[in-house]
Amino acid sequence: MTDIASLLTPPAGITPGLEGQIRHMVRAQDLATAWQGDVAALASAPVIWLAELACMRAVAAHLPQGATTVGVGFDVRHTAPTAEGMEVA
Repeated sequence: MTDIASLLTPPAGITPGLEGQIRHMVRAQDLATAWQGDVAALASAPVIWLAELACMRAVAAHLPQGATTVGVGFDVRHTAPTAEGMEVA
C-alpha cells in the first residue's frame, strides 16, 4: 500500500516553472456544438484536456516509471474563439 504522505510530496525536479507544450488542430468533435453548446468554437472540456496533457509532458521526465499526474483544479480563460481547422498550442 502507498503511503499517503509520499503522494503529496512531489518527486525531485518538479518545481514551479516547468513547461510542457502541445499543439492541436481543432476538430469538429472539439467544438462546443459537439458538447451540446450553441457556438462552433473550441469547447472548454477539450481545452482542459489539452492543458492536462501539457502538464503531464512538463513533469514526465521527473516521475518514476509507471507514474502519472492527477489534475486537482483548473483556471481556464478563453481569450479568443477558436474554430475548426485552427491550431491551438
